[in-house]
Amino acid sequence: MNITTFAEDKLGFVPEPDGRGTVGILWSSLAVLFLNTWTLLHLNIPDPNRSFWQGALHKLKWITISTIAPEFISLGTADDYDSAKTLQRMMKGRVHWWTVTHGYYANMGGYKVVSEADGVTYSFVGLELVWLHLHHCVEVPEVSEETIKGWSNTDGIAKLLACTQSLWFLISCLGRVVQQLPFSTLEIFTISFIGCTWINYYFWWHKPQGLETITFIHVPHLLERTLDAMEEAVPLGRRGE
Repeated sequence: MNITTFAEDKLGFVPEPDGRGTVGILWSSLAVLFLNTWTLLHLNIPDPNRSFWQGALHKLKWITISTIAPEFISLGTADDYDSAKTLQRMMKGRVHWWTVTHGYYANMGGYKVVSEADGVTYSFVGLELVWLHLHHCVEVPEVSEETIKGWSNTDGIAKLLACTQSLWFLISCLGRVVQQLPFSTLEIFTISFIGCTWINYYFWWHKPQGLETITFIHVPHLLERTLDAMEEAVPLGRRGE
C-alpha cells in the first residue's frame, strides 16, 4: 500500500488560474452598471401628491432607459446643460446671484407661480420663467446656490465609489488589452456605459439631485395677454394647476 506523507502533500504559493469564470465577469460588470446607474440620475422635482410606488416606478423607468440606452441619457444631459447655461446668460447682468445651478433648478420645476387673484398655480419651464422675470411680470426671489445644494440629496460618497469602481474596471480591461486577451460582450458594453456615464457626470456636475423643495412666487394676477405674449415669445406652453 502506498502511503503519501504530509510533507509530500504540502504546496507552496499557487497562482490564480488564467481563465475567468462567468460569475466573476458578471459580478465586476454588473457592480459597475448598478453603481453608476444609481448615482447618475438627476430627476426633476416630483409631484408632491405622487405616491411612493409611483415615484419608485418612475425612477425604475429611467434606470432601465439609462441602462439600455446610455447614449440617449448623454444627449439629454448635454441639452440640459445647454439650457441651464442659456438661462444663465440671459440673467447675466440683471440678476447677480443667478448661476447655472439656478438654471437647472428652474428647469426641474423648482419655481411655481401662484396667481392670488384666481388661486391658479403655474408651472413654467426655465425660459418662460426668465422671460416673465425680464419683462417684470414676476420677481424671482433670491435663493442662494448653497441653499439649493443644501436641498439636494446628492451622495458624494456613492459617486466616488462608482467612479473608483469604474476606474478599476477600466484598468483591468487595459491589462487584458496589453496581454491581447479577449473580452466578453458584457464587458464591452460596460466600457461604453462608463464613457457615457462620465459624460453625464460632466454635464450634470452642478445639477441638484433628489430635490423635493419648491419655491413659490406669489403675484397678484397674471393677465391673459401677458401669458399669450410669453407663449408667442417662448412657444413651450404653460401648465396651470
